[in-house]
Amino acid sequence: MKKSSVMLLGYGLGYIVISCLIGLECIPFDSKDLVYVRIDRRRKLPITSLLYALDDEGTEQRRLDADKKGVSLDIADVQGMGKEEILASFYETVSFSLEKKGWRTPVAPEKLKGRKLPFDLLNADTKEVVVPA
Repeated sequence: MKKSSVMLLGYGLGYIVISCLIGLECIPFDSKDLVYVRIDRRRKLPITSLLYALDDEGTEQRRLDADKKGVSLDIADVQGMGKEEILASFYETVSFSLEKKGWRTPVAPEKLKGRKLPFDLLNADTKEVVVPA
C-alpha cells in the first residue's frame, strides 16, 4: 500500500471515500498496524480523529435542511460521528437474542459456504437442519 491523497476506507462492501480539496494524506499502516492521516503536511493524527470530525447522519440532515432554508447551521447543532456510527460504516451488525434454550440469531446460509462447522445449524422454530456440519 502507498500513501494517497484520496482515501478509500472500508471493510467488505461498505466503503467511505474521502476526496480531498485540502492536502490530506493517508498513511495506511505503521509498524503497530495503525492508520494515520496527515492534513496539510502537519503532524500525523489517528484516522479516528478525522472520522470523529465528520458529520453524523443527523447533522448531515440538519445541514441539508438549513441549506434549503438559506440559513447557516448553528455550531451547537453540529455533531461528529460516534463510535457506533464509525463501526457501522465498516462492519455489519448481527443481533443476538437470549432464548430459554440458547441464543437466536438470523443466519444467512450463503455466508457460511466453504466453512466447516463443528455442529449442524438448526431452524429454531422447526428444528430442521439449515446448514449441515
